[in-house]
Amino acid sequence: PEIQFLDLATRQSVKEFPEHTETSYQIAFSPDGSLLASAGDDRTLRLWDMKTSINVKTIRAGRELGAVAFSPDGTLIAFSVCGEGVQVWAVTR
Repeated sequence: PEIQFLDLATRQSVKEFPEHTETSYQIAFSPDGSLLASAGDDRTLRLWDMKTSINVKTIRAGRELGAVAFSPDGTLIAFSVCGEGVQVWAVTR
C-alpha cells in the first residue's frame, strides 16, 4: 500500500512513498512543495521529503484519519480524526 507518483506519458512510477502499512487515501503538499503529508488507514500521518522520498516524521493518531491539510504558512498540519473532530500538529522534522 504505497503512494506512487506516475509519469502520465509512460505510466511508470517516478517516485514512491512505501511505508504505510494500510491504504492511504488522503495526501496534501506543503505550501512550498517540499513536504508531502499522507494519512493512512494504519492510523498514522506521515510527512515525506519530496526530494528524497524519506519519511521525516510519523504521527500516530490512534484513530482513523480523514482529510489532511497544511496551514498556509506550512508550520501546522490538520487531519479530521474520525470520531474526534480535528487535531492539529506542528510540522517539525
